[in-house]
Amino acid sequence: MSSCDAGSIKVRPSGVNNTYPPTISTGNPGGFTIEIDLGREGSLHVDVTATAVASPALNLYTEWIGTVNGSVNGGEQLSGVALFEMFKLAT
Repeated sequence: MSSCDAGSIKVRPSGVNNTYPPTISTGNPGGFTIEIDLGREGSLHVDVTATAVASPALNLYTEWIGTVNGSVNGGEQLSGVALFEMFKLAT
């Protein structure tokens, strides 16, 4: 998903270490909450939960394998497998 509209995509850490914005000294979060404004179609809300670290790199970057659950406009809950990453750029 991509958009030029400011604020159309909101990603926040969830679970343990849910500090936002994350810093280099912040521990890895348990997952992420993602909200995407779909315009006329409504909104997509997704919860991503980490189950295993796939690739750590000097506390600046982490890649996880996990699960994803979400819905469009609070409708049918969909779920699946996720591969996701986070960069820590602030000190």
